[in-house]
Amino acid sequence: MTAPGSPVISRATARFHRSIARAHEEYADALAVELGYADAEATPELRGALQRRIVRLPDLATTRGMTSRQVADRTSGDEPNCHTALKGLAKKEIVETVEGSSPQRFRLTVKHRRNRVLLLSRLLRRGEWTTYGDFSIAVYDSSKMGLPVARLAARHPAFANPHRVLGASGRVSPEWQDETRTKGPEECKRRLSEEGAWDAGRDRARDSGFVAWETLRKRLDDADEDPAEPTT
Repeated sequence: MTAPGSPVISRATARFHRSIARAHEEYADALAVELGYADAEATPELRGALQRRIVRLPDLATTRGMTSRQVADRTSGDEPNCHTALKGLAKKEIVETVEGSSPQRFRLTVKHRRNRVLLLSRLLRRGEWTTYGDFSIAVYDSSKMGLPVARLAARHPAFANPHRVLGASGRVSPEWQDETRTKGPEECKRRLSEEGAWDAGRDRARDSGFVAWETLRKRLDDADEDPAEPTT
């Protein structure tokens, strides 16, 4: 007989609770489709482009998190400013410190790490793109939530890679704005071009970079099974 508190029981218990959590998420997704809203909670308004860039870093959504130095390397290169920005985000309960970490590490709070919409936004890789409809199907098992997903991509600071989620035709909305709210559709096209996903001649995303909902759903399910797995 396996002793109480053994690693085998601990893993089985974790899987059991994770399956219950997923059942609740699926029920919430079904309600969201019926009621017509997205389930990601609104967050406090962020001040400054640095905070907005920080909350969209893929590895900030892992349970391991990131150090101030790692965040600086991926954003401004200024560690003291990044540390101050992270502390400010912690006060707003958008990020949290990882207990017992040395050097200190930060990560998104659990409600943002576990939110399936925000999680999936971090699973679209460089050079890839998808549609709001495919994104909606992958999360909610319905295309009805495409418009709420589009709104969320535009407004939620923790929605990563919004330039990789486009309309059904693979075109950029004329209302698209970057995280600083100062650059429009041309910035989205520039980012996609930089990643090799934009066809300037056709003024739309390249077919070769398209990722359908089936692939997105699998990535999301895999991430649910192992939330500590770093994203790309």
